[in-house]
Amino acid sequence: VTASTGNKGIGTELFEVRQTGRKLIAPYDATDLGALPGNTRSRANGMNDVGQIVGSSWDRGDPFDKPTSWTVLADSSVAVGALAMPAGASYASAYAIANTGLAVGASGIGPVYWDPTGVVQSLPGDGWARDVTVLGDTTIAVGYSSVQAVYWVITGTSVSGPIPLPTKIRKFTVNRSTFV
Repeated sequence: VTASTGNKGIGTELFEVRQTGRKLIAPYDATDLGALPGNTRSRANGMNDVGQIVGSSWDRGDPFDKPTSWTVLADSSVAVGALAMPAGASYASAYAIANTGLAVGASGIGPVYWDPTGVVQSLPGDGWARDVTVLGDTTIAVGYSSVQAVYWVITGTSVSGPIPLPTKIRKFTVNRSTFV
């Protein structure tokens, strides 16, 4: 499925289903978020409850993703900005953002996070950080490292992990009730 954006801004978009050649009118409005200057393509991967969006931008001639953020403003316009590229990485993309503004993602050097001020830090291990949530003063990022599901615990500038998630689920019975 591809979108024909036509004009930038808010408007009903036309979608084309390539397999059948049918054309469908989307029953909603879509907003072209735009891309970083010098880039023609972008992908939004995550959005929080306060209107911050993260993803990546790139150009046909330069296929390396550049971490990108968008903010939906009070007048419904969108501000696009670059997230810092991790040192030594040729590409990076942000995948999720918590309501605190902390974002997580992946780069050419491994999993990363951007603190709310935009400073990028590497997460220990390899792989990607795919989602993030906040529990009190602690941020939990989840993803994979060394081909297994893991999580990282981020408290201030301290990071623990990657911590493997349980891989075996056992069923047992307590007082005739089944628990997993």
